[in-house]
Amino acid sequence: MELLSDNLDVIIQFYKNYIGNGFVFYLFLASLLYLVFTEKRKQIRTVLVIAPITIMLLFSFPPFKVMFDLLGLDSETYYRILWLLPMGIIIAYAGVKLFEEYVWVGVAVMCVLVIYTGTYVYKNPNITKAENGYHIPQVVINVCDVILPDEESDKDRVWAVFPSELIHYVRQYSDVICMPYGREALVDRWEFEYPLKDLMEASKIQTEELVESVRNSWCEYVILSVNKKFTEPMENYDFELVETVNGYHIYRDAKCE
Repeated sequence: MELLSDNLDVIIQFYKNYIGNGFVFYLFLASLLYLVFTEKRKQIRTVLVIAPITIMLLFSFPPFKVMFDLLGLDSETYYRILWLLPMGIIIAYAGVKLFEEYVWVGVAVMCVLVIYTGTYVYKNPNITKAENGYHIPQVVINVCDVILPDEESDKDRVWAVFPSELIHYVRQYSDVICMPYGREALVDRWEFEYPLKDLMEASKIQTEELVESVRNSWCEYVILSVNKKFTEPMENYDFELVETVNGYHIYRDAKCE
């Protein structure tokens, strides 16, 4: 019983995190309840009523969470089950159905409800307006463009190590660029250990150790902030400064073929 109780507490916390500070989730529940009593078409009812209710019931059922854990899946994966809820579609469909005879009134009412119950995304310090069509920081694109192989090159991959603030975005831009570690190294609770990451993130770069670790990881390029201090210049170990882009030095191992 204690195990079920603990898992129920975890599930409740997941719901709290999912709902956040807004009330869009409650608007979703109201829309779903409305469709429970009004939607009669079998196909739409299956997708927009039965499926979401089934997902929430399973998610809220502690033994289902226990089974999930026994399969070796982590809590973050369990949390993502809530992403399967088609909240936007259900709210929009319920609004159209409710105001189908007064479409423009319905559009105005639903817009006000969504705006009032939600939050302005750009108030979040982790969200910024897009700088480009990729919706990633432009600095990442500028750095990657320098190290990507030329069209005439016979290389189909290039290995590079990036500072942690850029890692999330590199593979969103190009799958040609490979890295010795990715997002898994940045999440403390996952407890992955990467000596190369520690060397990259040190306040003062231990040049000899960094070079050895980079070469052991088969990396051709090293990207470091211009503000980094070094025990020795990278050039002492045959790393050439290819270019400086948006506050980042791009070094290439001259010994790489």
